[in-house]
Amino acid sequence: LASACGIPSTGLSAAQRSLPIVKRLKLMGALAGVWLGCTLGLCNLFIIDTERSPILKMRAFSADNEFAYHIEASNADRNDATVLTIRGPNIDGVLASLTSSLAASGFSLVELTAKQTDDDSIEDVFLITKHGVRVPDNELDGLATALLDATRSPLNAYVF
Repeated sequence: LASACGIPSTGLSAAQRSLPIVKRLKLMGALAGVWLGCTLGLCNLFIIDTERSPILKMRAFSADNEFAYHIEASNADRNDATVLTIRGPNIDGVLASLTSSLAASGFSLVELTAKQTDDDSIEDVFLITKHGVRVPDNELDGLATALLDATRSPLNAYVF
């Protein structure tokens, strides 16, 4: 393998290669190679944006791709609650569907800011907790998926 890479042979005889000092040096060289390889492989951890990594962004489309919702779930903004930001078209029943889905999943709503933007879409910001603490990072994916499902079939209140 070394000769294929262009590295010259050591020129050691079989007797020299069997010496304990040569075996130890071979082992130390292998360990140094593994250490250097692992260190270089982990260097990418220095450039990862750790503030952005717990943020989950998802998009949901209806069957005909007419309605698109953007959901952002983050624990980076607050220490006491998880922040959910939902953006999408203003459709009757979406807010009711989202809050029902949260309540059915055991989440508590701490604060809600719902606003309509100039282009007739919504931007709802939920502050939620589960059992009094923010939602664990490993549950954010399931939470966002459940909320996306809630946007696909909004609850409608019928007046008679």
